[in-house]
Amino acid sequence: MRVAENEALIRRFYEEVWNLGNVAFTEQVFADDYVRHDLRPTRALPGPEGQAAIATDFRAAFPDLHTELDLVLGEGDLVAARWTAEGTNTGTWGERPPTGRRVRFSGVNIFRLMDGKVVELWNHRDDLGVMQQLGAEVFAGAVPTGRGYPRTVDYETYVEHVRQDGRRLAAAASGNLSNDVPSCPGWTVSDLVSHVAEVYEHKIACTALGSPPDPWPPAWPSERDPLEWLGDAHQRLLGMFEASDATTPSATWWPPDQTVGFWARRMAQETAVHRIDAELAVGSPTPWTPSWRSTAWTRSSSSCSRVTGPTNRTMRRRDSAWRSRPAEGPGSSRSSGRL
Repeated sequence: MRVAENEALIRRFYEEVWNLGNVAFTEQVFADDYVRHDLRPTRALPGPEGQAAIATDFRAAFPDLHTELDLVLGEGDLVAARWTAEGTNTGTWGERPPTGRRVRFSGVNIFRLMDGKVVELWNHRDDLGVMQQLGAEVFAGAVPTGRGYPRTVDYETYVEHVRQDGRRLAAAASGNLSNDVPSCPGWTVSDLVSHVAEVYEHKIACTALGSPPDPWPPAWPSERDPLEWLGDAHQRLLGMFEASDATTPSATWWPPDQTVGFWARRMAQETAVHRIDAELAVGSPTPWTPSWRSTAWTRSSSSCSRVTGPTNRTMRRRDSAWRSRPAEGPGSSRSSGRL
């Protein structure tokens, strides 16, 4: 009789929480001290609240998500459920902006129950399949040589770009913090500088912790000078890069590449883009660093907007794309706005 009751509870869990969005139902399903086994680098919050947060975040990324149970098997204190889900990506998933694409994926969960509640859960979800359907390149097994996250110059060169463009960003921002940033509507140079500092802090934390910091962002001191913060975060980021190499482990949003090398390339791009933003704000844009001339790269970016909370301010990004490709002629560059 208990097996049938356990199976019924798990069936109702998928219907109430995942299909109807009734995340409060997790209180009736999960014990306060339930243990979750997951392959992802992030750690869920404990208890029913943690499971509710997982469902809330995922349904925010795929609001029309619908899950069908393919198989539910109970034996003793265990229930195994194999399911298939489908939904449209109209919200942010992790650090990935919405794509508008529809995905179909499957997973298997194994639940151990005691006294009518789940005390242990093993989760296996096809996240790589989801990412591939959203447009990411996914590999089976090791990333083939030359097919990983594109790195067109060596690690040390990316770090040097971060160093040089960070200095040029700070120089452009100095004395001009109140200027509007034309390429980031609604932002001042002060907002831009604070955003870059916060991005640097995040990558430092990802590497130090070995997992994405959660919660994020923390409550930064409101009286902190943006340029001093940028300078301090920039130096600590460079220190992290110099103490590491391209293969040093770090938590990133791209599963095939969990290394500091991933962040070196991304931060070289981030810093170059926002250095140009700052220079546009003061009317003095300068060309790309020469070694970028042969590098045509595309990055997800966005128009910029401020989100002000009760205790802190952080920068969020709306959906769009920002492309930069070298223009014809020596030392020149071409950049386009949102696509």
